[in-house]
Amino acid sequence: MNSKRKLLVLGWDAADWEVIDDLLAKGEMPALKRILDKGVRGNLATMDPPISPMLWTTIATGVEPEKHGILGFAEPDPEGKGLRPLFSTSRKVKAFWNMFSQYGLKSNIVGWWPSHPAEPINGVMVSNFFQMVTHHDPSQWKIAPGTVFPDHLGDKIADLRVHPDEITPELVMPFIPELYQIPHEDEKIVWAVRKELAHAATIQAVSTWLMQHSEWDIMGVYFDFIDHMSHLAMKFRAPKLSSVPEEKFRFYSKIVDGAYRFQDMMLGRMLDLIDEQTAIMILSDHGFESGDLRPRYVPKEPSGPTKEHSPFGIYFLKGPGIPTNEKIYGASVTDITPTILHYFGLPVAKDMIGKPLLASFTEQREIKWIDSWENHQTNLDPGLHPGDLRVNAWNAQEALEQLIELGYIERPEGTTEHIIAVSKAEVDYYLAQSLSFRHRYEEAISILEKICNQFPDIHRFRTLLVQNLIHTRQWNNALLELEKLKGISDSLDIQVWYFIGKIYLSQHRGKLAYKSFYRAHEKAPKSIDILLRLGDTSLVLQEYKDAEKWYSQVVERNPKNVFGHFGMGMVMLRSGDADTAIDHFLDAIEIRNFFPQAHFQLGEALRLNGDVEDAENAYLFALKQNPEMLKARNQLIQLYRNQLKNEEKANEQLAILNAHQNREINVISGPPASGIGEIGEKLLSNGVKVLNHLPSQVDQKAELQLSLLNSSPGGDTEIHLMTMAQLMRVPENFKIRLLLSDPEEISLLNAQLVFGGKEHLASKKIFPANLSHLNRIEKDAFLQWQSQRSGLEVLKVNLLDQENDEILSQILSFFH
Repeated sequence: MNSKRKLLVLGWDAADWEVIDDLLAKGEMPALKRILDKGVRGNLATMDPPISPMLWTTIATGVEPEKHGILGFAEPDPEGKGLRPLFSTSRKVKAFWNMFSQYGLKSNIVGWWPSHPAEPINGVMVSNFFQMVTHHDPSQWKIAPGTVFPDHLGDKIADLRVHPDEITPELVMPFIPELYQIPHEDEKIVWAVRKELAHAATIQAVSTWLMQHSEWDIMGVYFDFIDHMSHLAMKFRAPKLSSVPEEKFRFYSKIVDGAYRFQDMMLGRMLDLIDEQTAIMILSDHGFESGDLRPRYVPKEPSGPTKEHSPFGIYFLKGPGIPTNEKIYGASVTDITPTILHYFGLPVAKDMIGKPLLASFTEQREIKWIDSWENHQTNLDPGLHPGDLRVNAWNAQEALEQLIELGYIERPEGTTEHIIAVSKAEVDYYLAQSLSFRHRYEEAISILEKICNQFPDIHRFRTLLVQNLIHTRQWNNALLELEKLKGISDSLDIQVWYFIGKIYLSQHRGKLAYKSFYRAHEKAPKSIDILLRLGDTSLVLQEYKDAEKWYSQVVERNPKNVFGHFGMGMVMLRSGDADTAIDHFLDAIEIRNFFPQAHFQLGEALRLNGDVEDAENAYLFALKQNPEMLKARNQLIQLYRNQLKNEEKANEQLAILNAHQNREINVISGPPASGIGEIGEKLLSNGVKVLNHLPSQVDQKAELQLSLLNSSPGGDTEIHLMTMAQLMRVPENFKIRLLLSDPEEISLLNAQLVFGGKEHLASKKIFPANLSHLNRIEKDAFLQWQSQRSGLEVLKVNLLDQENDEILSQILSFFH
């Protein structure tokens, strides 16, 4: 442990590289510019929901919201009298300042959200209520209990606070140059700017005072200034939105840029107070949509303003042991505490969901691991609150009012019981969002079904339920829930058609999916999510020109959309343009480095382009990120054998592949009406165990179900009957021995016409062009899957044009 190291951590809520880079190019953030090429920078992936108190607690603890316990914005008052903002006493785990206290390191924490009441840590804590105004008269503004630890420090720093009434018009004019011309009805905007300036100035004054008058090893300072000013005025920023009146644009278009410049001025002062041995980290929990990506409508509901957030915040780190002028990829809000701990030589817990960002350091030291910080003991106190702490919340009202003004929570109305019940449902909703983000869909469904029954008219609860039902392939239940949302409003109808499209796409019913997504697109032509789904569906249907059209619109609207670039890469790869595909896959990886599928497809494009050494590296990178991606390992084996002529490496990868593919199944598959069902019945009559996964011949819309994990291969031969769509969903850890029904086209088409009740077309010898096209699409998709599938042995048999008895012994011999 290097106790001489110091680290200044600055939290700039909602700061976004898009705006920062624009201002840097104009020379309007000189403090940041002078350090930016002396460290590492990158995007910082957020989590869902992008709610600041949840995210900043994940940043400070390294664990997910369902574990740390900070959910939403507000909580019931312990006295049962209504709501209050979240208190630090609701956090269930240690934050990095508690971990530092256990190792005798001093922490100064200012304004972290949520940190009230201040914890008794080794150092100083000034809570996020310190700057909240509790009296209109600055002279009567007292230090609220619990806002400062140690208590005696409160009197020393009380005068550092800035009251909104002390923000003069001259201080407002850099943000609103035509201050004296604004209409009277917009005074609330001016007041909001004054209040946010006062809060930011207070946090800055306290922080710089502590930097000069106290000892510290780590200092964490949180500013909500950029976030609040962006919610207030990003809609007025250039380029002008068509929905914004000229007068509003003229008056308020400078507010957001002014906030970034003011934040940079504060940074400049902090930089003057640290030396070269002090590292500095600047980060944000999420970004903020700007330019054409700004939402035209923000829902009037709790957490509605989070629709303005973008999925990537900022990450910057400079100091001793940090590379210079480098980019870092794949960083997440979950990685910050592990990175901080590792920088100081402290242990990282295995139950943290993040990882140290080792690319941030020039010295690659071994990570020290412990199971969990919650049971990790040292001889020093972590500085946690006693479990039975209750705090007088008289000073929470200003914080609650601010959350209401920003739109993060609704003003409580109704009986106390109703207010608390709604608040609890909101917390459960945020928990379900977090669980869904972590792919824990069944747990999310259980929560959402309960709150949907409790509050059936809160439609966002139901839309999230539908999403999770689709994830778990409960399509019929999802459709039943969607019926409850139809016809309520245009915005809900858009979601209904969008979700119906996702259901059809999951069922491999591409044309119906496309029609559904297009109906949603007609009502919301600029929705990036819908454009992506239209691109995905066109790709599945092998309509590459259409797919390119939709994906290009995504990339044009948002050049940083990782899935737009990935989709464009897939279109170009399938169209045979490997060079352009490589460019798009590289763009996707630059935006989001932890994207194993993009690394794999990059390898495919490089291999087709003849760049076999680079293809090898791409496959290896995909496997580093996802060791279970067996198709990447299979392609790597083929590359070593056929192009690189390295049998030793091929055998090494083959051994790993065989270790992963630990089960083997027998499958009969083929196109619809190609004789699969009939041969299955014949096998059954001969005593062979057959597991039929085929859809019902009566209900062709039946949900496809796989029960592979419940089967028990071994002993007698066991054969699975599957559609080709089902076959392509078999997990990669299964080796497959496949008997593929592959009849002549005319025989297949005639059988399909008869099966579909259209014998008259077959008898008239009318060629069914549409049916032939669908067969070709399915066959091409199968061939693409087959080319990448490892552990696959195939025998092609014409089940339609041969007598069953003739091939039965051949089938049994193949499967034995």
